[in-house]
Amino acid sequence: MLQNETCPYCGTQLTRQNRTKEHVIGRRFVPRGSLHQHWNLIVWACEPCNSRKAALEDDISAISMHPDVSGAHARDDVRLHTEAARKALNSISRRSGKPVANSQENLTITMRPFAGVELKFNLTSSPQVDEARIIELARMQVMAFFYWITIQDGEINGRFWRGSFMPLPPVRRADWGNAQLRFFMTETGNWDGRVHAVTADGYFRLAIKKHPSELLWSFAVEWNESYRIVGFFGDEDELGRISARVPALHLETIHGQGTDRVRYRREVPLPTEEDDLFDPPWEDEADSAA
Repeated sequence: MLQNETCPYCGTQLTRQNRTKEHVIGRRFVPRGSLHQHWNLIVWACEPCNSRKAALEDDISAISMHPDVSGAHARDDVRLHTEAARKALNSISRRSGKPVANSQENLTITMRPFAGVELKFNLTSSPQVDEARIIELARMQVMAFFYWITIQDGEINGRFWRGSFMPLPPVRRADWGNAQLRFFMTETGNWDGRVHAVTADGYFRLAIKKHPSELLWSFAVEWNESYRIVGFFGDEDELGRISARVPALHLETIHGQGTDRVRYRREVPLPTEEDDLFDPPWEDEADSAA
């Protein structure tokens, strides 16, 4: 456990009165038991930041463990299945205000292709998380790891990055092969590895890399083999240049009538043999545990 004296999330000076023990990888964020005897980053954090992060973790954990609309889980693991079922009943979706188990989202599309004919299509998705909350939780996790790796010899406090934070849109497992994630893997493939963290039996993964010459970093986070969020942080000019090269995800219109529009994009799966996002950046994998 770090003996830091400043909060890794907000920089507040910590005292015995305002500090709390913070598990950066929440023990209840991954399936119960998967962190047993596995590594975790534990720090001191101020109580408000710790509470805010715990509130983010609650339903995001439940939804990231939830099976897809076909009922399939990310992994055939009884721990995952059991914890997903328990959390689905006990965790309240901040998006719907209902238990996660009752938070599937439905969309009805009504089309009138010609006079006297009406067609209706019902679409159902698994429970969803607001994108801003996913980004904020990922940002806090990345901040804690960055704080840790920037502690200098003889010091106990880490540092915060200069510049801005630029995440790409979070994606579910079925879309890990989309053009933006493939761009990210190609773009950062030869960057310098700084953190390679795979723990909780693989239910939590995080990687941070540094651009070979610029004040620019990349991050990738994976939760419960279900969600991935990647992006960049650092110098704003460099972020602007790389942002201009990120490919757009094009949508197809399936319904357009007056001002009504329904557009969609097909999900693109990523074959296992092409997935190198969390491959160890060091030759000796034994030395790569963060």
